[in-house]
Amino acid sequence: MAFMSGVLRSLRKAWWHAVTSWKLRKAEKKGYIIVWGRWEISGAENASIGDNIHIQKGTFIQADGGLSIGNNVHVGRNLTIYTMNHRFEGAESLPYDSGLIRKPVVIEDNVWIGSNVSIAPGVRVGEGAIIGLGAVVTKDVPPLAIVGGNPAEVIRYRDREEYERLKREKRFH
Repeated sequence: MAFMSGVLRSLRKAWWHAVTSWKLRKAEKKGYIIVWGRWEISGAENASIGDNIHIQKGTFIQADGGLSIGNNVHVGRNLTIYTMNHRFEGAESLPYDSGLIRKPVVIEDNVWIGSNVSIAPGVRVGEGAIIGLGAVVTKDVPPLAIVGGNPAEVIRYRDREEYERLKREKRFH
């Protein structure tokens, strides 16, 4: 029984790796992406994903409305990104109709996104920003900002000189 369980686990991992690889091939990729466990992306053909990307398990990305992820982006567990929403204003039915509103999400270079973060359609996350654990991001995040909460608000900013020095020295994790 233990042997069969191990075989089934190995087959499931191989199958999931094949599915993940297929999804990533559909997205425009610039370099390597490390995926730690299961994740899901819909509309991968509408996504552009940079180099040195780390994605933790439980991530759900709905990229049908357009998604751009820069270089050196690290994501904690259970990230949720939406790039489109249902139309409810001027709708022809309740609670919404079949019309979709597409708004791309842009995540610039060197961004760190904590666990259990949700990003709404149309948001731009600026270079070097940090999004704290459990944040709900409904508006743009300025470069080097550290944000948290629901809705996410700026808590403080990273030290610009230190950030620029590390970037200049190409010290990426």
